[in-house]
Parts: sequence; structure tokens; C-alpha cells
Amino acid sequence: MGEKKLMRAKQETFIYFMPAKNYFIRLMSEIIAQRLHSNSKHIVIPVYGELFDESLESRYPKFLKRVQLRIVYWKRQFSLNKTLKTKLKFYLGNQQIKSVQFIPAAYFLLTSAIDHCLMQTKKEKLNSISDFEISDQVIDTYLRFKPSEKYIYNDSFVNDIWHRARSLNRLIKSYTSKRSGQKICISSYSSYIHEGVFTRQAVLSNCTLVTLGSTHSYYKIHNVSNGRKPSHMEDHNCYTIANAQELPDQVIKAAKNTLLNRAHGKYDNSMPYMKNSPKNDHENNLLASKICSGKVIMLLHDFFDAPHSYDWMLFTDFWTWATDTIEFCIKHQIPLVIKPHPNQINESAKVVEKLKNQFKTSGLVQWIPAEIPNSTIFHHKPLFILSVYGSVAAEAACFGLKVLLAGDHPGINFKIAHTALTKEDYWDCLRNPEKVINGSVEEAIYFTAIHNKNIFLNSNDALWTHEGIDDKTTETNPQQLLTESANQYVLEMTKKLLNDLEKNDI
Repeated sequence: MGEKKLMRAKQETFIYFMPAKNYFIRLMSEIIAQRLHSNSKHIVIPVYGELFDESLESRYPKFLKRVQLRIVYWKRQFSLNKTLKTKLKFYLGNQQIKSVQFIPAAYFLLTSAIDHCLMQTKKEKLNSISDFEISDQVIDTYLRFKPSEKYIYNDSFVNDIWHRARSLNRLIKSYTSKRSGQKICISSYSSYIHEGVFTRQAVLSNCTLVTLGSTHSYYKIHNVSNGRKPSHMEDHNCYTIANAQELPDQVIKAAKNTLLNRAHGKYDNSMPYMKNSPKNDHENNLLASKICSGKVIMLLHDFFDAPHSYDWMLFTDFWTWATDTIEFCIKHQIPLVIKPHPNQINESAKVVEKLKNQFKTSGLVQWIPAEIPNSTIFHHKPLFILSVYGSVAAEAACFGLKVLLAGDHPGINFKIAHTALTKEDYWDCLRNPEKVINGSVEEAIYFTAIHNKNIFLNSNDALWTHEGIDDKTTETNPQQLLTESANQYVLEMTKKLLNDLEKNDI
């Protein structure tokens, strides 16, 4: 009897929140392959509930259009398991796939129906989840999937997002909170309501949470005791100068070289999304030299990035940050130069045109092309740089420039920028730029070193950076994930992950 109890106690359940993306399917499939034994159970929950808002404009009555859109949505949900199984066949055998339990879309349909009933009877609050706070992810989901540059809290699509979040939570909770033995929950990201609900419910249910979506680490085992919202990104709040100073000399040297290269507009795997930035030309250099010197420079974000990626920000969204800042500068006669994000998506570029048009009559607001590298701007000595949480802080610090940030960011523990903790502080710094500190070159190097140490050591970094691949190309060419080098690295890192899980009493 005692032996049976011991066996049950040693049983482990791996619960995967699996997106239909080749990169994450490859990583998760290796965990399944290495841990497929009698005391191990593997459950796959597809990323249900992803939905872009669509217009009800039609030659037919709106209710028919609404019905048609719902049918298309549910057909897509019911096709997800088939898609995952097809993609898993690249990496697992048929018998291995049969050993995995795939949660059917019918279960998600059931939890959705339950939520509808509770909403109708007013037994469920419209805009909340009783288990945890997730308003930040609702805002980010609205911005990306509406899509909209500004969060509009009373939009009916917001109610639909909350409905899907609650429905997902009921589904996920039924697997994370009611199973005996050890439970390991594995997700790609922690973003939007989909991964956000999964990761937060996993922590609430005392599961061990693993995320695979950081570009700086192959995996992250979450510390559930720190009380912070789970994030797939690095725990930058733990970065310190003292820890950075203990890093190997080769990492410090690599950080110096990286920042030096960025100062000349060259980016490496520490910022892979910037490697394909538009190229500059002589004409743009002349333009920057004429209008950037001594001015406040606002570096826009992609308006559809998740603004709540880090712990906090002063504004609801990037649009509100941009418009409120521009209006403040106009009111207080502060000349402002604005640069769009060089790698923004097409929808964001349209928002930039809208922003230009809104303030086109102000002589205090000037625009420079996205193609002008930050390094060119820095060389012309602006008054200071504005961003919410941009990586620009470390680069600008190398020039001894001032940076004013409006939210949490990876370098917050280093003297590379002034991070306004309140809007009052933010506005005060805009009026009084002498209150903004000059960035420290030394601390910029130490921050860059500790933040990118895995990449510089070419060890424990993401498969993306390790192999020099990206999400887009692996979707069109999954063979990139099956090269000898990729297979060897995935095998090695999965063994390391499983060993680390065992050390954490899993």
C-alpha cells in the first residue's frame, strides 16, 4: 500500500500550452521525447481563444455576419489539435504522439458556454477574473487583436476578451489545480490573455512554470515565491552591478564591443530584431545634424507591441504616452523631434501617419525618418532621449547622453537613464531637463554584459540566437530546426532543463 502511494507521489504531469508555431513545437517535443515514461503524463492544451476583431459590415443583416464569424472562429479552434499533431510528426513518432493527451476544443467550447451562462445570470463579473489580476494582459490583447493603437475600455471587444480569458482560465485550471503528483506547466510566452492566463494560473496552482520565449535564455524556471507576475523575459529586477562585475572578462569585453558597434549602427544577436533595420544614407545624416542638436528626441515604439511587457508603465498604451507627451511639449514650448520605430509593422506605420496629421500644424514638432540610426542622432548631441522602456538607454549612455523613461525596463537597476516613477516626475523632467541624469558608460557596459551574458558566451541562450534563426523563417522552413547543430543543442538544453527541474524537487 505504502509503495503504491510512493509511486503516485513520484508521478509527474507535464502540461504544455502549445502554440501552432514550429519553433516552440520543436522545443516542447524534445521534452516529451526525453520524459515519455510510465510515471510521466503529457497533456497538450492548444492556444485556444486567439481572435482578431472583424468588422460586421456586410450586405446581410449584422446578426448573420456575427453568426458567420463565430462559425469561422470555432472551426479554427476545432482544427488546432490536428495542426499540432501534424507539426509534431516532424519531431515525434506516431506512438509517441499517441501517448500524449490532447485537450479537445469541445472542452473550451464548454467552458465558454458556462461563462456565457454565468454572465447572463450576473454570477460572474463582466471585466474580471476572480483568481488573479490580468487587466494588463487584457489591454495588450486589445491593442494587438483589435487592432488599435489606443485602449478603449468600453469597446464591446474588451468584453469579449474578458470572456475568452475567463473561459481559458476555467479550462486551464481544471488541469493545473486538480491533479495529484508533480505538475510542470510549459509555455512559450507570458504575453496577452492566452499565455498570460496559463502562466498566472500555473503559479496560482503551485505548479512549476517553465517558459521558452526569451531571446536571452533557452528556458526559464520561474520563482513563484517572489510575488511577481510571471514573465518569460529575464528577471532584470535581480540584476546588480556587483553580479555584473563578477562575470568573465570575455563577457565584459563582448559587452563593450557590442555597445561600440551599436554606436556605429551595427547590431548583433543581442538585439536580433534590429539587425534588419532600414539602412541610412548621407541625406538623412544631414537632416539629423540640422534638427536633432539640442532637442528632445522621442523614439516611438511599435504601437502594437505589448506595452505591459515589463512590471509597470506610467501610461495605458504607447499612443497615450506619445500624444500626451507631444501635447505637453507644445503647451510648454518645448521643441520635440520624433522618430518612428525602424522595425514597426505596417499597421503601426499607419498610426504614425495619423499622429503626424494630428500635430501637423505645430511648428514645435518635427519628424525624422525611421531610417536614421540612433547612433547618428546621438552624435548630434540631443538634449535628451524619450522612450517608455527602450533599449536605447544603454546605447545613449555610451555617449554620455540623458534618457528619460516612462516605465519599468531591463536596466532599471543601473545608472543609464532617469526612470520616472510618477507622471508628475515625468512632466517635471520634461520642463527641467537638468534633473535627468547623464548615463554612465561603465554601468551601460555592465548592464549589457549581465543582460546578454548567455548570448555572449554562446551558452544557455535561446535556440533562435544560438543558431541565428528567427520565428518567421522557421515557420516557412522547419528544416532549420532539424539541422545537426540545432538537434544537438536542443538535446543538450532539454537534458539541462530536466536536470534543473529535478534539482528543484520536481
